[in-house]
Amino acid sequence: MQRDVDVLLADRETLFPGELSLNPCLRQWLGQVALDQDIQLEFSRKVSAGHVSQYRPSLGFVERVPHHLGRCLARLQHYGAGFDDAPVQRFFKAIGTTWADLLIHGIELGGVSAEETRIKLHVRFANRPEIERALLDHPDRHPDLHRFASRLTCHTAGFDLFHGGVTRMRNYVSFPRPRLALGLLERELGSEIAQVLAQAEGVWITWKDQTGDPFVYAVDADATRYVRLFDVQGVNPEHLFHRRQPAYIFGAPLSQWRARVLSDYNAYFMLR
Repeated sequence: MQRDVDVLLADRETLFPGELSLNPCLRQWLGQVALDQDIQLEFSRKVSAGHVSQYRPSLGFVERVPHHLGRCLARLQHYGAGFDDAPVQRFFKAIGTTWADLLIHGIELGGVSAEETRIKLHVRFANRPEIERALLDHPDRHPDLHRFASRLTCHTAGFDLFHGGVTRMRNYVSFPRPRLALGLLERELGSEIAQVLAQAEGVWITWKDQTGDPFVYAVDADATRYVRLFDVQGVNPEHLFHRRQPAYIFGAPLSQWRARVLSDYNAYFMLR
């Protein structure tokens, strides 16, 4: 196993900026996952009020088989004292794992040190009334979540485990076929935005905190086309590409979608 981790790190080293391959949590994460899985490399960039972050690489994999969730929950217990998996374990003890139909498990590297690292686990649930009720009753759910209760909506629980013991949960609602959910999107986002987003391959909505503006994401082979909807003065087009690859996920606060003025956004790039 150790030799396999070394080989995989060597293969990825040229893709990591600087010395991120030396991050001790990366080696630890790779040591926990099955290296024959289709591990994907993603980069993200965040822009906030003119401040542009460095590209942040993430390694992860997607599974569509529910029994893999049990293995992921077991792995979380072996990442060491720096990560607190207790909130995750409590959530799934209450909700159960039966109706989980897709999971994303990965690690995001903000720097070389462990303190700049987070483990990510996002679990999407099948659209079932009992799951929706359980999520709406959960104490950590966002207060606006009930507005998106619909047979056309998929619910995702996203967990970020930061080194240092902080673990945060975030609600996501997604529309795998946004054109079919046009009425709900028009009601919540406005007709003009909904008509545009209905053309995307997928739409996500999430909340960064309990009171803030929701972030609305478009998923598309070339998500940069949605930027053309905005007054983009001051937006550097280069920030929407990474190694000539256009962003495949683009997100901005709902208020900025409505105002057509862009100052805060997230862009994600899939390289493998």
